[in-house]
Amino acid sequence: MAAHKKPQRGHRASRPEGYYKGLRQKLADQGYTQPQYAPATLRNLRGTWKKWTRYCEEVEEEPTPFLKGQNAADYKVFCQWVLDNCAGVNMHSSLHEYWRQLRMLYQKHANDWMPKNLKDDVNNYIRDLTITDKLVKTPPKKPVLSGDDMYVLNFHHWVHCKRVYPDEEQRIGFSLLLKFAASTGARPVSFLDASVKVPDEDARSTTRDEAIRFYDPDKEDPADDDGGEKADFDASELPPEEDLMSVLFEHVTIMLARVEGREELVMYLTLIHTKGEDRKPQPKTFRIYQHENPLLCPILEMISMGFAGNAWAASTVREPKDILLARIPKRKNCRIFRWKEDQWEEPVFREPERSKCGNSPSRSSKPVRAATAARYMKRLGLEAGIEATLTHTCIRRGVGNAVNHRAPVATRNQVMGHSRSQIFQSYINQDVEFDVHAAYLDDPSDTAVIKAMGNMSLTRDPLAPTKLSPDDALAIEQHATVVKLRQQRDALTKRIEQVRRDAGPCENEEEVLLRQLRNDTQAKLLRKRKQLQDHKQKKARKRYFMENDTRELEYDGDLSLKDEDEAKPAATTYALEERACIASMLCRPPVICTNPALWSSDAS
Repeated sequence: MAAHKKPQRGHRASRPEGYYKGLRQKLADQGYTQPQYAPATLRNLRGTWKKWTRYCEEVEEEPTPFLKGQNAADYKVFCQWVLDNCAGVNMHSSLHEYWRQLRMLYQKHANDWMPKNLKDDVNNYIRDLTITDKLVKTPPKKPVLSGDDMYVLNFHHWVHCKRVYPDEEQRIGFSLLLKFAASTGARPVSFLDASVKVPDEDARSTTRDEAIRFYDPDKEDPADDDGGEKADFDASELPPEEDLMSVLFEHVTIMLARVEGREELVMYLTLIHTKGEDRKPQPKTFRIYQHENPLLCPILEMISMGFAGNAWAASTVREPKDILLARIPKRKNCRIFRWKEDQWEEPVFREPERSKCGNSPSRSSKPVRAATAARYMKRLGLEAGIEATLTHTCIRRGVGNAVNHRAPVATRNQVMGHSRSQIFQSYINQDVEFDVHAAYLDDPSDTAVIKAMGNMSLTRDPLAPTKLSPDDALAIEQHATVVKLRQQRDALTKRIEQVRRDAGPCENEEEVLLRQLRNDTQAKLLRKRKQLQDHKQKKARKRYFMENDTRELEYDGDLSLKDEDEAKPAATTYALEERACIASMLCRPPVICTNPALWSSDAS
């Protein structure tokens, strides 16, 4: 079990005479103490500040004095401006979020709360806009990932997935992350580096919110940097890995425990980093035992991660059977498999070492970023044929609803990390999980049917499109913005070549500036392409799931039911013999997840 580090406080400072009197006057002059926002909140505030600045340019006002003016009409017009100029704002909640962030900006600049009557006035106007502009008030569908869905995803990940990871250790690590999330219901910040990359000084807008700049987390925590090279970089100045907001090896303990005369492989998982830990830390330890289904057992994959990192302290532990076949001395009730001391503060989920030649087999000490895991998760859901977008929150909702049925409210709040019971209403399953019809008729309920009807994988279709059609790809390349950015990039490239020919082998200042402009244009082009690709793909998949069943039924006799090979995934060729062995062991129909007894308990 992980030991919590107790911070050591130095000796109390000796204050000079009159210090507290001067401090009192200083704090009185300073006024309201600004809150410390999370990096993600600061990023959102920067976006709102940019929109406020653009709005001020149109009405010919200075941003800061205009914000502090306390004129309700100015804030109301800003809400209307957001609806007119931000194409993605079509929900009441989105518009209200902009208003909430604008109040936070007012609080920073005015050093005071916005008057309540002013807030109520603008809130009433937003309600009127919701009606006149026909904004959507119905909350979006909130998918809930069940245990059966987790089995389907793991089965596809190990047997049918053809995607290439930086190295195969990342495949194991991602599978372990899914199981850790399903075993704890924790947020990504508990396992991964969820820090937000803050743009540097050159990349930011020239008109910025100085109040936000004052709380720039880059100046307080270098762990927020995303690996960009700096001239004064010193590895000794890196913060402890615990500051990187990731789960470490010291937070995981694997042991063999004697329970009622038998020996069981168990694991303790301690989560140190939680949401709001700077205000009220709430570390918690989860107890996990070996599952007889290898696809759902996190202990086996954690053992694999230990061997991949050469992390086991005992020199006799050279292969998995040394752990799986170990025995407990009669005088003891457990045997703990310790990690090497130099591995205690290493992240469990680590990025591969990057180099010019590709990924090095050696591992870095940099934890996997939450954005990387989110990309893997979304990709897995697409390839597995899941209709809804797969996110970490889907797993968290599934865990919360499962615990809600079996545990008291206090335990549910502890697992979910909620300070108040009302917060769980945001996670509760929108599909009623109780058989109301059977209860009303006083009939026995078919719980298996009710459970299956709530699975995300119920509507999955492996034939759903995962790539753009040629017509969609051509439409993206012919999009007006893409064409314009591509022409700008090509023109800058030609200009760079001309300057290079005129200047000779030495790079001059003009060429450096042109290269920067070309790189910025290329980045904008890639972002626009990705935005259009995501939109086209989402639209194509939605159309497929809406129309495919009808299209299949219109065939004479429903040919899709007769052609059994149609829905079968293409044969997968495995580059590694080890993965082929795992796939052959796991290659059984997903329906057997309801009968774990069919699996052998011999995990070796």
